[in-house]
Amino acid sequence: MSGYGIGASTDKASGALDALNLMDDDAPSFIRASIGKPHPAVISLASVMLATTATSVAAQTAQQPAPQDGGTLPTIDVQENATTSSGDGYQQTQSPIARSPVPLLNTAQSITVIPKQVMQEQSTTSYVEALRNVAGITFRAGEGGNGGDNPYIRGFDARNDIYRDGVRDPGWYTRDTFATQQIEVLKGPSSFLFGRGSTGGVINATTKTPEFRNFVENETSIQAPGGLRATLDANGQLNENVAARIAVMGQDLPKAGREEIESKRWGVAPSLKVIVNDQTRVTASYIYQHTDQVPEFGVPFVASAPGGNIYNVLTPGFSDMETNDAHIATLKVEHDINDQWKITNTTRYSYVDRFMRINQPSGTGTTPTNVNVNVARNRWQLDVHNDLWANQTDVVGKFQTWGLLHTLATGVEFSGENRTQVRQSITGLSSYNVLNPDPYPTNPGTLQPALLPGAEASGRSAAVYAADQIQINRWFEVMGGVRFENYGATARAQSS
Repeated sequence: MSGYGIGASTDKASGALDALNLMDDDAPSFIRASIGKPHPAVISLASVMLATTATSVAAQTAQQPAPQDGGTLPTIDVQENATTSSGDGYQQTQSPIARSPVPLLNTAQSITVIPKQVMQEQSTTSYVEALRNVAGITFRAGEGGNGGDNPYIRGFDARNDIYRDGVRDPGWYTRDTFATQQIEVLKGPSSFLFGRGSTGGVINATTKTPEFRNFVENETSIQAPGGLRATLDANGQLNENVAARIAVMGQDLPKAGREEIESKRWGVAPSLKVIVNDQTRVTASYIYQHTDQVPEFGVPFVASAPGGNIYNVLTPGFSDMETNDAHIATLKVEHDINDQWKITNTTRYSYVDRFMRINQPSGTGTTPTNVNVNVARNRWQLDVHNDLWANQTDVVGKFQTWGLLHTLATGVEFSGENRTQVRQSITGLSSYNVLNPDPYPTNPGTLQPALLPGAEASGRSAAVYAADQIQINRWFEVMGGVRFENYGATARAQSS
């Protein structure tokens, strides 16, 4: 199978909510900014595919013995492995991915799926660990206070291109995988399906939701010097029409040799699925994740500094810390109009709160042979609140015209996002010795008033899209899409 994709996006507002990062103490008493009128539409020829329909990477093969006379090689009969379509294997070729209307096998785009089985066997605990399986994805550290997941897809910043169940998942936090069934990475422009941004690609996670069977899964791991992580995934079929599921996670993982630098995280994800009738299904889910850890912004470039040095401030009552609280509530309604058409409505509200107090080590400005010096600490704290509401309606159906099979996906979206951000400097604190830093200074500093106490930003979006994949014959399929999106954002700040 080979595929070729051409895509374009004219949106200029994908990073509008990052406007708060541009505000400084030189701002006037009141700032109001807005994004200009967006381009009216995005039109793209999404993909053209040349493929046979009998190909599967994970397949059972029936092979005849090689001919003894050195003649023609025997025919290999390739058949779809039954386990791949059930979601239990490594390959997910027969299931649609993200908002794509056709199975992965028939999607002419570079897509990598990390299924539940891979994450279990690798003991994956976060998106960062899971996405290391995907070529073309790199990660940035927390430069400039940008915490949480910071992936780059093919060199493009994808921090705002993270989705859950096809809905944008904003917020600065490290996403755990305890409530994730699988992670999908679509590489290349995807704006006609997902909207603004999506230049390098899209990362989409599928949430664990109820299944109509009974099972309980538990995983517990212990690491030196005393770290512990445990997860529980329990699913129950209450009757023929109702099923419930809950996923629970807890971990406490200090760093070996530097036990003061710890990472504590716990979460819970209950969900309920109801079959209303033969055509209608309703799924309600909620995810809560709490993180409590000591953040690190690196160490000075000093070759002779001992590896166990701690450059954080850990003075009781005013220590370095980072906490995250993420809430994601979703209601999904699916209705089969007939055998060929289906409509899905998804409503989502998410809220992410992040607080961080950090000491950022500074360079010594000296040669590696003269580093036994005291330098000033660079300390500050940040408080960010991010909320999102979204409603998406998708209609998918199949029909034929002039002997061509069409798979049509259309939808409308409405969303709103708000963010407030307050940053405060910490001054007057004790300096530290580069070779022997004291993590418990008697003078940890004084918290200063916020530079921009009223800093806030918001964005609103309304969009409609349509995508049609046409099967010309068993070898050729072509997909095209069009999207109209009206997006606007505002930001303001009030100096103290």
